[in-house]
Amino acid sequence: MLVRGVLVVIAAAAIVFGVTRLHDADACKDAKAAGIAVALGHGSAAGGGPLADKVADHCRDSSDLAAASGALARGGDLAAAERLARRAVARDPENYLGWVSLAIVLQRSHEAAASRAAARRALALNPRYAAAQQLASPARGVGAAGP
Repeated sequence: MLVRGVLVVIAAAAIVFGVTRLHDADACKDAKAAGIAVALGHGSAAGGGPLADKVADHCRDSSDLAAASGALARGGDLAAAERLARRAVARDPENYLGWVSLAIVLQRSHEAAASRAAARRALALNPRYAAAQQLASPARGVGAAGP
């Protein structure tokens, strides 16, 4: 009888966990769609902070955070974009896409040295990624200074 009760509790926990994961996946998908709308000019970049928080809370993959950061940057909300890019890098420092996203946001914020440093980190992780190569290049207008 005790074993049966334990199995019921485990099954219930598995169901709750599965429903939560499904909810997070749907919420992540919705947040990414809202980010794309902002990037295309169909949404409001003014709501970038709450959108960034929603992506960070519901999307598990740091690549999703990096993509949403890029969308927010294209939409003009550089503060929310930078916050999300930094969360992507913190969540998975070995994912070059987070570093590229951070480099792009910093470049748009006119932080040349920091942008080049982030691009160099992305290059260290993926030397063939063309966007990181361009961002790390002084000819790109990011600047030659950097750590």
